[in-house]
Amino acid sequence: MTNNHPTERYRAWRVCGAPDALELDIGECFGLIEAKNEAMLGGGLCHKDTLLIHRAHDGIATGELYAFAVKQKSQPEYRKCKATGLTKPFRPLYLTELFSLPIRDFNPDRPFDAFADDPVGVDRTMVRQ
Repeated sequence: MTNNHPTERYRAWRVCGAPDALELDIGECFGLIEAKNEAMLGGGLCHKDTLLIHRAHDGIATGELYAFAVKQKSQPEYRKCKATGLTKPFRPLYLTELFSLPIRDFNPDRPFDAFADDPVGVDRTMVRQ
């Protein structure tokens, strides 16, 4: 029996104020929630970072781009340190969705080119005399 449903692929990036987006290794994920959890656990995300997740489908040209803000809870939780036995305050991180949009392709590793990426489709490299 063959599966007629398209296979989803997820890629994630951390945007942290630097001009470049850092691609995160989230492995093979089977849903958006799992992709978010993998990025939170192993992505090295910090407060005020932005997490971008691109969901692509095999065999379908369009996909979705999700953007999440990494926030930190204002009220601390108290956890006991196993090594010292002391109770310490801890402020966990969580994600809030900023936006999602359908896209055809997404590659934040390529820098923006004002000439090639002109929104009106005019080649600004052409010189007229």
